[in-house]
Amino acid sequence: MTILAKSAPLDDGDGVPFSATLYGHTRQCLDVARVFTDYAGEAMVEMFGIRDEAQIEWFRRALRWSAVLHDLGKATDGFARLLRQSGKRSIRPPLVRHEVVSYWISKSQPELDDAFQCAFSDLGTWAVDQCLLIRIAVLGHHLKFPRRRDRPEQYSEEPLAVSWRELEEDGVLGLLEDLAGRSIVFDANVPTIPGTSRWLRDEITAPFQDETSMDSSLWGDEIKLMGSLLRGALIAVDTVGSVCCRTPEEWEGVRASLENSFASQSLTRILEKAINKSVAGDEKHELSQFQSTVARTVGDSLIVQAGCGSGKTVAVLRRAQEVRAQGLFLTAPTTAVASQLYADYGLHMPDQAQLIHSRSVVDRELLRSPQEDATPDVEHGPDEFAAQHEAVQRLMGPITFCTVDLVLGLLTNRRASLALLPRLATSLIVFDEVHTYEPRLLAHLSEFLRVSRIPTVVMSASLPNELTGELERASSHRSFARVYGPKRHEHRARYDVQMDVGLESKSVSATLLSTFAKGERVLLVSNTVAGARAWYQTVAQWIGEDNVALLHAHFKYEERVQLQRRITESFRASNCGFCAVTTQICEVSFDVSADLLISELAPFTSMIQRLGRLNRRAQDGDPPRLAIFVDPVNARPYKAAEMEAGRELLLGLLKRRSHGISQTDLAEALSGWQLEDKARELGREGMTWYELDRSHPGDSLRTAGHTISTLLRSDLTATQGEASAARRLGKVLTLPQPKVLPRETWRYCYIVEDENVIYSPILGGRWSDSDG
Repeated sequence: MTILAKSAPLDDGDGVPFSATLYGHTRQCLDVARVFTDYAGEAMVEMFGIRDEAQIEWFRRALRWSAVLHDLGKATDGFARLLRQSGKRSIRPPLVRHEVVSYWISKSQPELDDAFQCAFSDLGTWAVDQCLLIRIAVLGHHLKFPRRRDRPEQYSEEPLAVSWRELEEDGVLGLLEDLAGRSIVFDANVPTIPGTSRWLRDEITAPFQDETSMDSSLWGDEIKLMGSLLRGALIAVDTVGSVCCRTPEEWEGVRASLENSFASQSLTRILEKAINKSVAGDEKHELSQFQSTVARTVGDSLIVQAGCGSGKTVAVLRRAQEVRAQGLFLTAPTTAVASQLYADYGLHMPDQAQLIHSRSVVDRELLRSPQEDATPDVEHGPDEFAAQHEAVQRLMGPITFCTVDLVLGLLTNRRASLALLPRLATSLIVFDEVHTYEPRLLAHLSEFLRVSRIPTVVMSASLPNELTGELERASSHRSFARVYGPKRHEHRARYDVQMDVGLESKSVSATLLSTFAKGERVLLVSNTVAGARAWYQTVAQWIGEDNVALLHAHFKYEERVQLQRRITESFRASNCGFCAVTTQICEVSFDVSADLLISELAPFTSMIQRLGRLNRRAQDGDPPRLAIFVDPVNARPYKAAEMEAGRELLLGLLKRRSHGISQTDLAEALSGWQLEDKARELGREGMTWYELDRSHPGDSLRTAGHTISTLLRSDLTATQGEASAARRLGKVLTLPQPKVLPRETWRYCYIVEDENVIYSPILGGRWSDSDG
């Protein structure tokens, strides 16, 4: 009888796929482990500052052993029953998970345990002792050990019998023997696993947690990091090794492609094409002095502080060329910024660049030109198999545009992040707009800089002194450097700033109308969706609906993207007056240059971001442009203390200068900004990467918001049976979180009845029982 490791695709008429068998899956995982250790093993160990050749060799062997051991526990009658009855609600899964059985097999089989330890003995007794980390990785590769918040009655506590004979006949034992370089005989008289909660607690969980107690003399910081690294690398191996392949030959093609993607040594030619196409229209792009400094400054941790329009993004692309990085991650604080970066640069290198975030499948569809073939998206078909193929494709892509969560998710054991571990270890990582990070994100960024040695660039238009100090302290063990934007650019007079009482004051309305009449562009920013709607309706009465657009977060996603595109194109048109009314959504995802900014007062960092949309492309000799900040009705959605601090900083700036304000002036005003105490207090809270006695995902990288993603019932019905998820995801509508959440869901979205929502393509959506 062939032992299965995976359920086969339902439409498979050619028998069980190679990858669905335990031998096939284990073979694929071992091949992946070999690729990872051959091409990225040294980088993965050195990413934590461990430059010991013996440890690097130990890691190479350990990952291969982990790949073969991790799923041995699927060779039980209980797991076989689970696969046969997959999808049937009546089946209760075994209480003892397969990774627990794998761990037990590795300890209970004398010859296997001996071969396992002998494979490391030539490195020294420390290497044999350190093999406990392999068992930690095996137990933790699904991040579900020990079980938590589960009710015992959900599971079957029946005994589990291991299929020792089938393990030998199917070839799995042969893989173990190849690694060991010797024969191994299983003892078939090992007792059956009782499968009870008591056995699990007394024979597995308690002894294991005693053995891995952090008080143990074994656990120095270096060893803890090696354990976390090995567990993460095994998760990456298992994720990629789970790709569905019908035959060994099909898998060999996937393996060869994976190896080729890591064997490529330089991104120089790829990035050169993207830079020239996006910046110089196919002409050779010449580096500015600032860009040359960013590209060539020595150091593996670089902080770049430069204003909008200085060429920071091109500078880091050049840096990736200069340091001969094998990969590049360009991270952004929001999905919108990530998509904009991808549109500006990634589309010029489509075979090498990828966009990864929660809505990237929609954005890739929307960014596709009409001439492109509508090739089926990777999400076609059952989600599980699509996810496996997507994991392989993600790992093969050398250039990634993503949200910062994908990288920092390493620290919280986020599976999508761990699956990219080998690629991250060989890449240059760019963190952009870091001053917009909330305290939890800042805490994770600081810890990432503190614990890893992956080359990084941290960028921002304005960095408060206290935040810069925190980043410098986190990078103290690295070769660290800081680069400022070009003086001429940073000192250029861009803004005249005034304060007023409101939009409808005579001076403000007159300024808006005269600016529009001259064929110029006006950007209005309200702190709330309700305020933005009210402003839009007022301005539409003054200048007509065709000349103004409203943008906020409560539009269906595809319509929001289209609205942003319409605004961007209208702002770039010459001699054509236009007004855009937005919320703070414009602060980090809007590539527009307004001639007049009217904004409600906000926290000072938000006001700086809004000023970044004004006179964005100013050249020497261009006059400053006017920004008017008006009083909001109340502090929402911010804290009163944040608003008051913002007002005080703005007043302090205006006392020194209200005319011809530059990026440097803003940076000096921001120097007094205080890093929230919470960012320091968090420490390693929720960073489960460091926990070896238990393996679970950590907390969210971001503070829980007050909105939910929804799908209207009519949109759900209209997209029923769609081959691609992109169209349905494009209908996702973000709304304020109601007191009672809807019960029905699709993916991460709540299904809501149409009568409960008032929706307009012009004004966006709101709950029918709300007033705004």
